[in-house]
Amino acid sequence: MPAVLLGLLLLLAVLAIARYAGILYALPVGVVTILAFDWYFLPPLRALNAATVLVLGLFLGVAVIVGAVATQADRRAAGSEQARGVLAHEQAALRRVATLVARRPSPAEVFAAVTEEAGKLLHLDNAHLIVFERDETATVAGGWNLRGEPAPVGMRVPLDGDNVVGRVFRTQQPGRIDSYGQKGDPVAEYAHFLGVRAAVGAPVLVGGRLWGVMTVGSSRPEPLPADTETRIGAFTELVATAIANSDARTEIERLAQEQAALRRVATLVARGAETGEVFAAVAREVAEVMHLPIAAVMRYEEDSETTTVIAAWSDRPHPFQSGTRWPFHGSGLAARVR
Repeated sequence: MPAVLLGLLLLLAVLAIARYAGILYALPVGVVTILAFDWYFLPPLRALNAATVLVLGLFLGVAVIVGAVATQADRRAAGSEQARGVLAHEQAALRRVATLVARRPSPAEVFAAVTEEAGKLLHLDNAHLIVFERDETATVAGGWNLRGEPAPVGMRVPLDGDNVVGRVFRTQQPGRIDSYGQKGDPVAEYAHFLGVRAAVGAPVLVGGRLWGVMTVGSSRPEPLPADTETRIGAFTELVATAIANSDARTEIERLAQEQAALRRVATLVARGAETGEVFAAVAREVAEVMHLPIAAVMRYEEDSETTTVIAAWSDRPHPFQSGTRWPFHGSGLAARVR
């Protein structure tokens, strides 16, 4: 009876090792247990002397070491297999975006595809591509959200405050927010609205110049993995390639400049600025956006023969001063517009 109880106890010990340490540890321990049980409890019995204890101890030590090495090798193989799977998914996503870029589609199509691929690959909740404006603001150029709608294209993003977009703008380096807890920051409050708790941003550099930032966000409470910046960096390089394309870059910058100019003028009007100030701003914005040496706002007079300069702007001396009157002819531009 004592031998049976001891056998059951040893069996439970082996099962516990298999449960918590793994089968590769349990197998050698089980072998040693069987040998010891047979040696001392099943006839013919052997003497338990110092030499026998040493032999069994050495056998058990070697068995455990072999089990540990085998378990570690198995874990490394599983980890390598998992890493290869992650790399394969990442390469497939990058190939899809690269194929799209090679077709030279519209920038909006590229931005939408890049944000969606990045968000899905990293198993995150949203991703956005944001372009920096010359007036030190930013505009959403594309987005993807797992649940609901992303931030709308064209939405203005302030760069002040402690948020990932502002950090990338100020440092031109990747940035992260592990917990959006600050109140009063418009970006942080909008992140809370989207359900974002943690975010990472990587700069988009075009020709060595900071063009924008790509951000990804998670609704989970834990920080994003340490390699997130590196992984989205591969997508920002594809975005930079698309933007660097001469046609796409020209279109993007022209549209961005026009939209920024219109917003600045609209802001003046909304503030109730004087008419002369608004017209002067219009002349300046037209000249700068269209890269013209001079631009003027002129009024047709009732005599149908002259125009009066309301406002003009140029980066050099010019005769079109405000209030001056100029005749126009049937073949001139003023006559054609009228």
